[in-house]
Amino acid sequence: MSPSRSAAAPEAVGTARAENGERRPPGWWLPEVTLMMLTAATALSFSRLFSGWDWLPAVLLPALIVHASESIGRRLRLSVWIAPLLSAIAGLVAWANLTLPETVVAGLPTGETVSRFVELTGESFDSFRQLVAPAPAQPGFIAAASLVLVVVALYSDTAVHRGNVPVQAVTTHVGVFIFGATLARGPAQVFSAVVFTAALGAHLLAVRTVNNGRGRWRSGERSSGTWAAARLGAGVLVVAVLAGTLAHLAFTQDRTPVIDLTDLSSDRADRQVLSPLVSITDQLGPQSDDVMFTVETAEDRPSYWRLTALDTFESNVWSSTTAFEDVSGELPDVTTLPTRNQIDQTVAIDGLAGIWMPAASDPIEVASEIPVSFDEPSATLIIAEGDELPQGMTYAVRSAIPDVASPGKEVPGGDEIEAARALPEGLSPEVSEEAQRITGGAAGDVAKLQALQNDLRQGEYDTSADYRGSVDPTASFLRQRRGFCTQYASAFVLMARSIGLPSRMGVGFTPGNYDAANRTWTVTGRQAHAWPEVFLSEYGWVAFEPTPGRGNPVTEPVTGVPFEQDSGDGSPEPVAPATTAPPTTAPPTPDNTPADGTTPAQPEQQPLPMPETPTSTPWWLLGLFAAFALGAGAVAGRVAWVRNARQRRYRPEDPARVPAGAWTEVTDRLAMRRRDPRPSETAAEFARRMEGETGLATLRPLSELAAAGAFGDRAPEDTQAEEARRLADQASETVSSEWSRAERIRWSLGMAPRRSGRRRHSQG
Repeated sequence: MSPSRSAAAPEAVGTARAENGERRPPGWWLPEVTLMMLTAATALSFSRLFSGWDWLPAVLLPALIVHASESIGRRLRLSVWIAPLLSAIAGLVAWANLTLPETVVAGLPTGETVSRFVELTGESFDSFRQLVAPAPAQPGFIAAASLVLVVVALYSDTAVHRGNVPVQAVTTHVGVFIFGATLARGPAQVFSAVVFTAALGAHLLAVRTVNNGRGRWRSGERSSGTWAAARLGAGVLVVAVLAGTLAHLAFTQDRTPVIDLTDLSSDRADRQVLSPLVSITDQLGPQSDDVMFTVETAEDRPSYWRLTALDTFESNVWSSTTAFEDVSGELPDVTTLPTRNQIDQTVAIDGLAGIWMPAASDPIEVASEIPVSFDEPSATLIIAEGDELPQGMTYAVRSAIPDVASPGKEVPGGDEIEAARALPEGLSPEVSEEAQRITGGAAGDVAKLQALQNDLRQGEYDTSADYRGSVDPTASFLRQRRGFCTQYASAFVLMARSIGLPSRMGVGFTPGNYDAANRTWTVTGRQAHAWPEVFLSEYGWVAFEPTPGRGNPVTEPVTGVPFEQDSGDGSPEPVAPATTAPPTTAPPTPDNTPADGTTPAQPEQQPLPMPETPTSTPWWLLGLFAAFALGAGAVAGRVAWVRNARQRRYRPEDPARVPAGAWTEVTDRLAMRRRDPRPSETAAEFARRMEGETGLATLRPLSELAAAGAFGDRAPEDTQAEEARRLADQASETVSSEWSRAERIRWSLGMAPRRSGRRRHSQG
């Protein structure tokens, strides 16, 4: 083959010419595309911190504009200083318009942009210290994350394409990803880790592939080896990502949480109870239809499943400092109402994250294989060890639901009552003025609370309501009367406190869907809810319901609000007949207190049975993972061994052996289509026959070089060895181009067709 023909061969692979007229190597565009993908994957990793996806365009688009500007600058052959400068300007303009549009003038950022950014960032990070990820994204979070990605994109693009330091270039991406991982284990942890790992591996593989191809291209060698290596690397990357994902699912059984109330304090005796669900400055994230937990009970009367109560309001965030004690069996009694309905529940965790154990109010006994702690003032159950409810955890709870239709004489209050009266500093006077206006004509505490509740229920339930930019979100909400559960409940609590009534925020779930056949309530993320609780001396803590379309069936005698909850289509769900019938358990115990005031003997209660909690990974899942890992390892090992064996014979250390190894390589490839030499054929005869059948003009000169190397008086020279490699490369590329996918796989695994009756032909 003539040199001109040889030189033309690589061009058919599909290359382009650079602006300066030089040819680019095959796949020259891959690092650009994969670097953008890596930046996008880094942006997606913020889903571990932020709920919803409304923040993504503002975070990602400015960084992509930087990448695009850098790419254009390279094509225009701008200098190493001018191109990054223009890209930075383009990215900052996009950043200001997408994250702080109210501060730009004629589309350009101003001094107000900087001051507003500093202000919002400070506010957001102050709130973040009191929230648990994933929390709704505040403007300061979005602006900060977007600006970080602009810097990451600018540095990495310059480092890869102008500094030629691909490994150092991705350190910023890795750093941002690790930073997010240290702050939260949000519901998207598996998704973000898989996407980021795949994008990082793809980018590094693309850089390596193009760099290898550039060397081959400049030397005139074929580029098919470059693409083969890229395909092999991509396959290994896919196997690694899948194996890691399977391992995570097999050994952690982690599920997707909707709310994550993770404890931020290492001292279990004084835990800081925090929840992103009740930050009234945030938008409610997309509610999930995933199952959070199930409750098996013979009681078909619906009840709210309570997690905890929050009594401190600072920086527009509700929290509570509680003192938990390890418990087992009977719990301290949290109410003294004379008439109560007791129900036994078996709760199975199936997706809920955090440390809080849902139960009907008020729990009086618990049975769990996992250690449990209890806070009496807030009637809160938590796991005693760790920061996450074990998925699959099952425990039994006995609750005494107060019958508010039969008030007591006087319910004593503890220290928590004073905390529930405190108003936050800087609260707008509009809150107390509105409370006075609404309750002005009401007589008595219950009447005032009903007036507050019923007035708020006239508002509109809207999860898109956003008061994050308001100086006082509560006052803004009261003016518009549009929002979701946390805003309605928070406004109710603050107004109740302003008229002297102790109030706090309850967090948990509405009843969910009842399956009468299995006597089980199924609770999904869509039922996540917040409501106000008010202390009344004749009742104790009573849950009111100011949120439109929601109603607590237990407290209906006091609130007058019937049972309603989210139906899954955005509209309230009316009470179903099966859940509104009277309880099927024994009727409430009447007040049999003797006239002398002594306490009558109570019937002995059977202790709760200890439910079994599955704690081990199913054997079949472990076996499946082990089989997959062993199979993937065996395949990867076989491919590596075959490749290494061929390289040793094809490119041996002794150049004299190169022609023979090159000839063997070509004949083995021909054998994949059963083109074997006949028993009596020499190498030259076989080459002539194959030239006639396939048109391979490189076989005869290659066979001559192989024969000369095997039987010649002198060892082949280096030029002859290189010529043998070149001829073998061309022949191998032509032969392999005819293969099917199955034949390529068999070749990689060294599974050539059987050569029955064939003997190795002589080189002569």
